Amino acid sequence: MVDEHGDFDVVTDVEWVPIDQQVYDLDVDRTHNFIANGIVTHNSIYKFRGADFRNLLKFEEQFPEAVTVVLDQNYRSSQRILDAANAVIENNASHRPKHLWTDRGAGEPIVRYQGDDEHDEAAFVVREIHRLIDGGDHRYGDIAVFYRTNAQSRVLEESLVRSGVPYRVFGGVKFYDRREIKDALAYLRALVNPDDEVSWKRIVNTPRRGVGDTSVAKIDSYASGAGIPFPAAIDKATEAGVTGKALGGLRDLLELMDEAREAASGGVAAALEAVLSRSGYLAELESERSIEAQGRLENLQELVGSTRDFDEQVERGDFSGLAAIGGVGVGANAGEDVSHPEGLARVQAFLEAISLVTDMDENDPEASSVTLMTLHSAKGLEYPVVFLIGLEGRSVPARAQPRRSRRARRRAPPLLRGDHARRANVSTCATRGAG
Repeated sequence: MVDEHGDFDVVTDVEWVPIDQQVYDLDVDRTHNFIANGIVTHNSIYKFRGADFRNLLKFEEQFPEAVTVVLDQNYRSSQRILDAANAVIENNASHRPKHLWTDRGAGEPIVRYQGDDEHDEAAFVVREIHRLIDGGDHRYGDIAVFYRTNAQSRVLEESLVRSGVPYRVFGGVKFYDRREIKDALAYLRALVNPDDEVSWKRIVNTPRRGVGDTSVAKIDSYASGAGIPFPAAIDKATEAGVTGKALGGLRDLLELMDEAREAASGGVAAALEAVLSRSGYLAELESERSIEAQGRLENLQELVGSTRDFDEQVERGDFSGLAAIGGVGVGANAGEDVSHPEGLARVQAFLEAISLVTDMDENDPEASSVTLMTLHSAKGLEYPVVFLIGLEGRSVPARAQPRRSRRARRRAPPLLRGDHARRANVSTCATRGAG
């Protein structure tokens, strides 16, 4: 169930209760519950929501009089995709015999690509999208890209933006529009621009450090009266009338920013890691111990990976990625050494690159666009062409699952999601940045 804060209660145990009465559907957004005899019952297909697949496997044993109707005809995919699904399912230790078939014809072969890393993988996806569009048989809206976690979309989104491919994120928001990413970038913006009032107000109590609206209003009032920017007024919090826990929180924030400014001499990644660790942002998410918080942590790890990529590109003079978007190396003549920005100048270049990426991905919502989504969001949707990316063993399935379950599920996602397509492309990476 959803509590008053919009979070899910944790299912601690499941009890078998026979019900010999009518069952009524209860349509609650983002939940899987129904009412039986006045009892709100939890219903989900996900293990982390309390579902147990053994209930299905043992159903025939517990109800031998039940009649099983095998739904083996597929109306979406080509036979080649279904043959691949059949072959994969056959390797699972616990499954009911079923042979998927279709009358849609053999279809095109499944394409498998193994990239050197996530950037090579994204480049492959973009090349294939351009090839399909240029062929004239497809539009952007015919194409979908699936991945396991939202954090995996970052590199692909950047590649799509640089290549001018319109896209949308189904069931979520684009990487750089996610709350935790905006929070982290606000710290970096406040770091390089002490007068950025919007960023300072965003981070002043993020994560919570006891600085409430009343204290912020006092600083605002003092800044207006003294004719100084809001960030400068934070340093005058005592004169502004801020006391107690809020005053201590503001002093901690100023010390944190001083430390992050020093850490920036080691690169953008060093500055970001200092901010996330010293501020307590990561610790606060880790303490929540929820699926939603884990997703936000993965997004932040991916952002750290992005800053590391940026640092490495600048150091080796590779200006083909974010560094190029940020303007690093622009204006240098052939054969000349390109100056590598250091410290806060490098952080500024990174922020400029991110700002340009987010500006470039403003697409017409009515125009045809490639769809990005997680595997869990794909149920019930159909696309002529599907890319399944990030199919390494450490990414699919989730690492938190028991080993036997992982072995079975490692084979399952490609076939379950691949049968949403008439043409499938699957990809893995030899190495993938861990952030």
